[in-house]
Amino acid sequence: DKPIVKTKYVKMNDEENRKRLYPQDDIDSALNNKRASLGMGYQESSTTTSENFYFKLLCPQFVTGLIIGRGGSVINQLNTTCGAKIKLSQNNEFFPTTTDRILVLYGSKDGLTNAVKELVSKIVEAPEKKGPGLPQVDMYGNPLASNRGPQGSFQIRILIPKIASGVLIGRQGSIIKQMSDLSSCKIQLGDEADPFDTRERIVVINSSSVANVVLGVQTIMQQLLSEPKVRAYSNPGTIYGQQAPMLAGPMGGGGGGYKPIAGMGMGP
Repeated sequence: DKPIVKTKYVKMNDEENRKRLYPQDDIDSALNNKRASLGMGYQESSTTTSENFYFKLLCPQFVTGLIIGRGGSVINQLNTTCGAKIKLSQNNEFFPTTTDRILVLYGSKDGLTNAVKELVSKIVEAPEKKGPGLPQVDMYGNPLASNRGPQGSFQIRILIPKIASGVLIGRQGSIIKQMSDLSSCKIQLGDEADPFDTRERIVVINSSSVANVVLGVQTIMQQLLSEPKVRAYSNPGTIYGQQAPMLAGPMGGGGGGYKPIAGMGMGP
């Protein structure tokens, strides 16, 4: 008789599972390699600076539980380990004209880079909540914000100061094209109209890869932070005064009440 061979099964934790599912997830290495190959010149300063910065992400309501954790365990841990302070807007406190809550990040460039990696991964990897009996539109008839884009791609929305639009677009779209090439993402700036005077603008990032979406957000953030004249948010908080009703009827871009500008930053 042949001897019985016992197979040993090892249970992987969540982080090991994520690395197995997304082998490209060595974000820092991938970002540096792509920058070098494209010669984009985003090298970090060799001197350490204590200067802190703000950066904002939008988070669909259904993902917020994964960000907060039971009793605030997840967001507290991220605040401790990332090197940046993370604040999430209150329940039902949305960015005007959307159903997205606001994540405000504050810290050094390294701290923000770490926080973006963790938060963006959690947001875009979250299973989409769709199915019979689940609401698909808000009270105004607009599609609820999603973390999925066209053809099921991974999607996230971020906020930039409106005055920074030009430095992210570049002459004839040159900068946004470079950032799209660098990250292998489709990057779109939302409608320039600002009826509620937020002085901020939505940027939408899409890719078939979670790692690429993280790269896309990090690349935009670092381009923004390299421009001292336009990188500051006039409102560094999460409250925008009177919350704006969303415009009736679905708008482009997969929901969330914004209207993206077509044809800008068309990445792979």
